[in-house]
Amino acid sequence: MKVLIFLTLAGLAAAIDYEQVLQSPGELKNLFNEFNVKFGKAFSPSEGPMRMRLFRNDLKQIVRLNKEHEWVSGINQFTAMTVAEKEQHLGLNISLSAPASEEKLAHCPHCPRASAKDWRKEGKVAAVKNQGGCGSCWAFSAVGAVETNYAIQTGKRKQFAEQEYLDCTYSSSRDGCKGGWYHEAWAYSAKAGRLATLAAAPYKARDGSCSYDRVHNGFMAAKITGSRVVSKGEGSMISALNSGAVSVAYEVTDEFFKYQEGIIRDNTCKSWANHAVTAVGYTHSAMIVKNSWGAWGMSGYFYTARGHHGCQIYNHGNVPTWKSTGKTDTDADYVPVEDEDCKGTNADGCPCGTVRCSSGTCKHAHMCH
Repeated sequence: MKVLIFLTLAGLAAAIDYEQVLQSPGELKNLFNEFNVKFGKAFSPSEGPMRMRLFRNDLKQIVRLNKEHEWVSGINQFTAMTVAEKEQHLGLNISLSAPASEEKLAHCPHCPRASAKDWRKEGKVAAVKNQGGCGSCWAFSAVGAVETNYAIQTGKRKQFAEQEYLDCTYSSSRDGCKGGWYHEAWAYSAKAGRLATLAAAPYKARDGSCSYDRVHNGFMAAKITGSRVVSKGEGSMISALNSGAVSVAYEVTDEFFKYQEGIIRDNTCKSWANHAVTAVGYTHSAMIVKNSWGAWGMSGYFYTARGHHGCQIYNHGNVPTWKSTGKTDTDADYVPVEDEDCKGTNADGCPCGTVRCSSGTCKHAHMCH
């Protein structure tokens, strides 16, 4: 069976038959060159042959995966990367476990639960970001939960700064790009009483000094008091998602790096979680998860199957806890930008050409204010 993958290369949408490409050196070279242009790759002449071998091997695996699985694999920014290069885009340090004294958010089988929940459709999720080659997924997962749950708590959707967590969560002797945990980021916020907005502290993809005394604090209407562990299991995760976004840990496999769309049921994961992400909802058949790899997967999101072990996704759920400050948040509302590669509907479930406003309705961006 031949599988046709629709991929936008150099601004042109084309159906690519990877099997056919692999059989033609000329087509393979052309696709490799188009891939380099689209993803901004600049390989040296001496490096080119090695990258071409990796590219060809990735295409072979993509062909196999698309025959074996119901979800779709394809070319993306991780194609032609080495294993070590891919691992730089992770960053969960599983060796640092959650504090034993941390309060658990118990499973509540009798609590009201919607048949489906998608906080994007309620205008409570901000844009997907890109951690780059810094192992700071834990900070992006922590901020993902902060952005959505702050919006739920206060009615104000805005973007917060991963950079402050990267700079301040751990001591200066430890590089945040080498990994961490989301609950430790919230512990910093609980102690410091703050977290900068993204505009006040843009992301730099490197650990820096913790000097934020004069940087705008985004916690205006509510602040973090600590965090709670979500009890293990799918039922507990679904219950927690009815109240807000949940930071979760996930085992990224080589197959996962090649994900393009659909519901993942990955049976190759078997060791431990190595990547932190943010769960923002669920359907009757899948968990909806926000990643930190930019325009990867389904506009930055992936769906993983329910009724499946989920590659550890139900084992390390955690949520920040909040307290109202009694003040009004006067920062500007976050307004999403339309996805340039939109097909039918965008990541927020709005028709192409519109965005999801904080009110939860789909409008043209200038009408959200």
